[in-house]
Amino acid sequence: MRQQTKYFVWNKASDYERGSRANIRLLSPGIEAEDPGQGPGIYFSRLMDAREKQMEYHRLLTEGADIGEATVCFWIYSSESPVLEWQGREWDIGQLLADPDIPPEQKARMTAPFCRKITENPADQLLHEVKGRYLWLQIRLTDQGGLHPRIHRIKIIFPKNTWLQYLPDVYQEHAASASFVERYLGMFQSLYQDMTRQIWDVPAYLDPDRASGPFLEWLASWIAIEDSYLWSEEQLRWLIRHGMELYRKRGTVEYLREMIRLYTGRTPYIVEYFQLEPYLGRPGYGERLQALYGKNPYMFTVIADMDRQATNQEYRILDRIAERAKPAHMSCVIVALEPYIFLDQHSYMGMNSVLGRYGAAVLDGQASMPFAALTDSEEGKGENG
Repeated sequence: MRQQTKYFVWNKASDYERGSRANIRLLSPGIEAEDPGQGPGIYFSRLMDAREKQMEYHRLLTEGADIGEATVCFWIYSSESPVLEWQGREWDIGQLLADPDIPPEQKARMTAPFCRKITENPADQLLHEVKGRYLWLQIRLTDQGGLHPRIHRIKIIFPKNTWLQYLPDVYQEHAASASFVERYLGMFQSLYQDMTRQIWDVPAYLDPDRASGPFLEWLASWIAIEDSYLWSEEQLRWLIRHGMELYRKRGTVEYLREMIRLYTGRTPYIVEYFQLEPYLGRPGYGERLQALYGKNPYMFTVIADMDRQATNQEYRILDRIAERAKPAHMSCVIVALEPYIFLDQHSYMGMNSVLGRYGAAVLDGQASMPFAALTDSEEGKGENG
């Protein structure tokens, strides 16, 4: 009877935190070498229990960024017991691997007899020679030319599953020939299994809450979301979920306000020409309002509160979002507020300008004088004199 496929996986930051590390920086998720001047980064995984003796492991899959030969190296260990003997003393392997006070080189020496396989840059590696109930990994990341190799995701699939069992007995009789045939079939088996998994996962590609990367952008194109590269994945998911509602409002002030709010995290103020008309005839108002918001009745101003000074790139993105969202016959001016007060310019109370208030005076960081008055007059002598 075919055994159920199981796996150990590292795909969250908490998975990597459970191991021990030296000169390794944690990512979200993943690991990379922290300081190239300190040598390679060394990471030991937690001790994993397959809960079955003589377990034969199948595949090792990794996702990351290697930058050349030998920049990423895996040591795969296995054992039937969670205990090892070292210099006449028994050690719990799980505690040994997690102990930050034991140098990684000593851990490597102590566990060397249990090393079953060493492989470099293993994007997809068969593990048929690795057997044992307990499994753990050592990973070494070596910088090259100032570039940092990274490991983001790791997956170990077990138990061993090979197409050799479907061939006639003659292909299984001799160990040497069987091993070659098994590894040869393994290439096609891996391709088949990966394609099958992708077919099973098709519904996930159509779900905005589960899709990511190119598939999320592909979903966004279904509802005419343009320039999807401008948005983060969470923003794209929100746009897809609310796509029909937003499409009905496209070309309106509400639509533009919603798009700017999604990008900046703050609701913008939109000033249209008809809002200025009642004040244009007042002395001293007309020229100032037209200087700030323009004279063209087919132009409006978007005041985006970024709570900080916008970069040139952010300003260009805001301009592009507004250009896509505005009515076709209208012109738009983007004002990204800066946290400063400029006279006769875009300074708004409660947005980028505030009124100050009196505070207590402090001498030498110790004594304070709240609302004290210092005077030489007789009237000043008294409670505060």
